[in-house]
Amino acid sequence: MDYSQPNHTLSLKKVRKSDMLEIERIYSSYQRTFPIEERRSLNAYLRLFTNPSVFVYAISQQSESSGYFIVWQLSSFSFLEHFEIYPAERGRGLGSTALNALLDLHPQMVLEIVPPESSPTALRRLQFYQKAGFEVVSTSYKQPAYQKELPQVPLFLLANYPVQNTATLEKEIHQSVYAADGLFI
Repeated sequence: MDYSQPNHTLSLKKVRKSDMLEIERIYSSYQRTFPIEERRSLNAYLRLFTNPSVFVYAISQQSESSGYFIVWQLSSFSFLEHFEIYPAERGRGLGSTALNALLDLHPQMVLEIVPPESSPTALRRLQFYQKAGFEVVSTSYKQPAYQKELPQVPLFLLANYPVQNTATLEKEIHQSVYAADGLFI
């Protein structure tokens, strides 16, 4: 599943397990960007490419690799596990454009963010998602540990559609995204 804007300046390309150059590029940046308690090990990351519920999209602008999304298709919504615009590409509105393109493909989206009171960057991140139509649906959400020795991470849960039952939503995310790879919950 690929997506291109009509003006062809932005594209989302589903990364296949045979595309090792893109897989390595994404993982290299993923390791630098996300703290250890918010990311998968290399082996767990590589297993994503064999899971039919996972879509890893490379974001490109004018054929230049600009970032990525890691998305899980769940029962009635998609879960945005990770989203990054590479540092050299930030500050030009590409994140908003890419997110809108992703929402064309996955219209009902849920995601986790660091609580906004933790830093000015976290507050800007919340504002970014709110401008895109997301609302906080849980302030007491705990991201399960990616590795046994790591703690759960307190995060906010956001959605761009009305969530009827937050507990059911959290349970599905935990069982599908975190337990799917033997992660610890």
